[in-house]
Amino acid sequence: MKEIGEKLMAARHARGISLEQAQADTKIRSRYLKALEEGDVDAIPGEVYYKGFLRSYGNYLGLDGLALVEEYKKRKGEQSPLPEETAPYPVPRRSSAPGWTWVILPLIFLVFAAWFIRSRTPAQRPPEPAGDVPAVVEHQEDPGSTQDTDNEVQGTPERPDVQRQDPDEFTTVFTLAESPLNVQVKATDRCWVYVTGDGKLLLETTLEPGDERVFEVEKELVIRAGRPWALALTLNDRVLGAGGVVGPVKNLIFRSIQE
Repeated sequence: MKEIGEKLMAARHARGISLEQAQADTKIRSRYLKALEEGDVDAIPGEVYYKGFLRSYGNYLGLDGLALVEEYKKRKGEQSPLPEETAPYPVPRRSSAPGWTWVILPLIFLVFAAWFIRSRTPAQRPPEPAGDVPAVVEHQEDPGSTQDTDNEVQGTPERPDVQRQDPDEFTTVFTLAESPLNVQVKATDRCWVYVTGDGKLLLETTLEPGDERVFEVEKELVIRAGRPWALALTLNDRVLGAGGVVGPVKNLIFRSIQE
């Protein structure tokens, strides 16, 4: 299985992730991750664990974990289980209709009885108000008045909304018609990040739970996150929520589209 292991190792090196970091992020022991990369099936206790580790590690590195498992099964020569043989003679089955009938009929009767009682009950009118109550007169604007309620808020422009796009499971793009962009990141769990802003490297570290970072750029900020679901994001005081769901490494892109 060295071909599969080489794919895993190449993907990890391309992302600059150490085995220790991968162990912390995936919760899989580094010796098992090393065995996956070396194609050493015997070093992992059991077929079920090997396939599970292979799928999780592949997804973590941005590969298709399920496809890697299928490739492993194909290389090993596993076959799908044969369909069960059908009985030479059909086995008669008892109809369950009579049993269901005793359950359904009472329910139908109860529904019909409730509808009948409700339809026969006269609708209750609300009590008339006591005493002299002045009639409610709808407010009518003076036809000659030039006052416009919209003018009351004139001069206060609406804040543009953040637009979100997910072109694939490895990328999320947030666009906003404002500049500069102020991005606040708070870690809810341990997460490795690689951050660039306007083409320059700003940060590469592992955030611990509770750590916060604030970045300000003019045009574009890119956060490559090992565990995007462990990041709470805010863009220009707009709460965006988590960076994603549990899955592979993801690029979180914040882009200004202001002319």
